[in-house]
Amino acid sequence: MPKVTRSEKNKKKQQEIINEKIKTKSNFLFRIFLVIVLCLSILFVYARYMDTSGLMVNEYKVSSTKIPDTFHGIKIVHFSDIHYGTTVDLNYLESIVQQINELKPDIVIFTGDLIFQNYQLDNDIIKEITNTLSKIKATIAKYACMGNEDYDNAQYNIIMKNSGFTVLNNTYENVYYQNQDYIIINSIGSSLNNDDDVQKAFAFENKDKYVISIVHETNTVEEILKYNPDMILSGHSLGGQIRIPATGGIIHQKSANKYTKRHEIIDNTEIFNSYGIGTSKIRFRFLNKPSINLYRLTKK
Repeated sequence: MPKVTRSEKNKKKQQEIINEKIKTKSNFLFRIFLVIVLCLSILFVYARYMDTSGLMVNEYKVSSTKIPDTFHGIKIVHFSDIHYGTTVDLNYLESIVQQINELKPDIVIFTGDLIFQNYQLDNDIIKEITNTLSKIKATIAKYACMGNEDYDNAQYNIIMKNSGFTVLNNTYENVYYQNQDYIIINSIGSSLNNDDDVQKAFAFENKDKYVISIVHETNTVEEILKYNPDMILSGHSLGGQIRIPATGGIIHQKSANKYTKRHEIIDNTEIFNSYGIGTSKIRFRFLNKPSINLYRLTKK
């Protein structure tokens, strides 16, 4: 049997050491890979199922000398972008209605996109949605504007009307309380559907009244600001759906890259954006749970 030399022993030992290092490195990289897969899986589950459920209420105090005495203390609930058929089903919609009613609103405002554009409605679903929305209680009135996806749904106006909402589209309404003074609520149509007539929506004579403008797309706010309303309520942006700290939303809807903060003031106009309840065709939210806004009007 041939004698193994010292040199051969050293080479064998060195090779064993190299093989052990390769094995250790491979095991380390495999563990890193498993950690990354686990983290991504957790993020997926969280963004798909946790952050698309529940409901946050963002509460704001809105003060103005123009608010009539009879409207002092009035509560307005503003919700938007249900996108029924995405992450919103009938049970979820019923829970939203229940939470809205728990706030005991005087006025309820919906800023568009009721049904997801690719969702197939049938008569039973239409009836269920109508019955659910009709349970929303408001001591004064319920208003809605049209979102870009509502134009593709011939049933939108019927559903909203039968559930007690007044749909305003490029028009306005004087809103009275206790048969005394009034405020004005107007609505602008969807710019994505070339139906935004801001001038027509502001064609009222009394310019001294407190004015709340409702609109779906946030970019239309730029045109509305020229008429100096007191409040603007919008939706559509979904808050970017996926929000990164110090960066904000990263999924931008068309015509929703301006005035997408939850709240900002420009000149004397307070602008509020609802980040909505459902999702777009991308069925995720992250650090951006479904939410509604609650405004308390107070006279200065």
